[in-house]
Amino acid sequence: AGAAGTAIAVRSRGQRRAARRTRAARPAAGSQSEDFPWSFRGRVRFRPALVGAPKDPVGDGIGVLSLLGVTVGGSVCLQYDESPVGPYLEVVQMTAAILSERLGTAALWGSRLMVSSDEADGANGDIWGVPSERRDIEFENDGSPGVRTDTEGRIRVGGWDCMRFADKDAEPWGELPVWWTPTLKALWLPFSAWRSESAG
Repeated sequence: AGAAGTAIAVRSRGQRRAARRTRAARPAAGSQSEDFPWSFRGRVRFRPALVGAPKDPVGDGIGVLSLLGVTVGGSVCLQYDESPVGPYLEVVQMTAAILSERLGTAALWGSRLMVSSDEADGANGDIWGVPSERRDIEFENDGSPGVRTDTEGRIRVGGWDCMRFADKDAEPWGELPVWWTPTLKALWLPFSAWRSESAG
């Protein structure tokens, strides 16, 4: 299992397109540029896992990367200190590694997106056009770094204390560029080997 932790700013191409076509999507206060108006800062942890490859198509021009019916999935956990809808927690169930025929780049596809606030849940549907679930989510400092559901249906993420290695008031020093396709819930590598507008 892998984990990465730093203070990050996530400003994606998918977010930029959504802001231009949706009246509700206005630049957030303090956003850093007009090209990337939505700024998110916090911590992210990805725990990869080998899972069965989905049999149904993911999307037009999108292929699943698998070997003998097995692909890469796992969980992505995010703690946003700052976002256009305020602080919130997010857990994404990643289901497959995928490849875009048009962009020539790979991604992880998430089949289930869960957030801890009504505002984040509403923005996912109203602005990004991506379905999400409003759930009670708790990030625990102690315990093993896994994701589980307790008897009351609350999502618990353990081992979160290791994600913060600086003081709470420390200035963020790193930025992580992300290409994000909201309708697919796909996080792409921020580079492409080729571009084919006729594919997908």
